[in-house]
Amino acid sequence: MQLSKLQRRALLRAKELRDKPFPVVGSMLRSWKIYLVLAVVLSGYSWFAWSMGASEAGFVCLGAFIGLVGRDVTWFRLHARMWPVNVEITNWAKVNILLKQKKET
Repeated sequence: MQLSKLQRRALLRAKELRDKPFPVVGSMLRSWKIYLVLAVVLSGYSWFAWSMGASEAGFVCLGAFIGLVGRDVTWFRLHARMWPVNVEITNWAKVNILLKQKKET
């Protein structure tokens, strides 16, 4: 099986965290650039809407950003609760084989 870059990264991260609890905050911080871009874009639109007299649109943007971050926190917390099960059922020998195959090709 040929791993994609995303699959390889995910397996390396899982292998790295295998003996540790899943870091919710650390996982959020790994995506800080995406959150920053979204905050800037939504803030810019919110400011524009506010300056045009559509303050409701500004509040909708703020609510959308809060909802987006809340959704991600909820997803990472769920992942953290399921992490021990994932570690237990993962065939780590197969993971090692897949990661080595990628290096050889």
